[in-house]
Amino acid sequence: LNLLRLHEDSTLSGFTPLMSNPQEPFYALKSEDM
Repeated sequence: LNLLRLHEDSTLSGFTPLMSNPQEPFYALKSEDM
């Protein structure tokens, strides 16, 4: 499993409406096309 960090996660990490959505690390199989 690889840790995926989206650019939007770091850009909007301080954006209040997203604070209700937990910023948990997201893992996906390398074979999956995101």
